[in-house]
Amino acid sequence: MTFFLNNKRIGFTLLEVLMVVVIISILSTLGFVQYSKIIERQHGRNALAYLRAIRGAEISNYIDNKEFTNNIDDLDLSSGVFDADNDFDISISTSSDSFTITAERKGNTFLGYLGKKIVLTVTVSDQGITTDIETDTDDVYKNL
Repeated sequence: MTFFLNNKRIGFTLLEVLMVVVIISILSTLGFVQYSKIIERQHGRNALAYLRAIRGAEISNYIDNKEFTNNIDDLDLSSGVFDADNDFDISISTSSDSFTITAERKGNTFLGYLGKKIVLTVTVSDQGITTDIETDTDDVYKNL
């Protein structure tokens, strides 16, 4: 866009406009990547809160029934509203003295987080209850 006013050129050349568009595109791409990591980290925090609620309900169920359950529907989770099950597939596997709750990311995600897991393992022994959290995504779920 070049205009002339009294034989003086005013405005921008096509190359200058193109460079501005390229710079804005790069900056917006970087911003989107950071924004999506923040959103994914929040989904991970929601899932971890849900896993901790399941842990509490599972321990309560163990105290009442002297056994762990593999069925989330058997647990009393009425104390809170959790939306992590919309974003993660939640599963429980049990043994006689421990249980593992796994949250695996569903398909409604972006940036390659599909199938990423947060695993919470709880072991009950005479010394008490120990909890271990593992993730397979270092960059986003690392500091949950």
